Amino acid sequence: MSLFPLLHKLDGKPLIAKQILELIDEENKMIRFNVIEGDLLKEYKYFVGTYQVIPKDEEKCFVKWIFEYEKLHPGVPEPTALMDAVVRLAKEIDDHHHSQAK
Repeated sequence: MSLFPLLHKLDGKPLIAKQILELIDEENKMIRFNVIEGDLLKEYKYFVGTYQVIPKDEEKCFVKWIFEYEKLHPGVPEPTALMDAVVRLAKEIDDHHHSQAK
């Protein structure tokens, strides 16, 4: 188990979270983080992120992102802005790796 802070911008605002790295599954290429403090817990009772890399072939992989959460009340929005930020991050990582391959 590992504890570390996350600082990221979401919609131009700082998003701060303290997470525990709960799982590293090398065989299934999976990691899971549990948010234990921070901005996300102002709207959600709990928030867990799981990331799994799934090889497609020798050169390509898929990444599956799973967010598990429970809203504090019905007025809390779905975490779509966070999902959009994850997609942007994935694109930046992909662009970086493709620029390195040239």
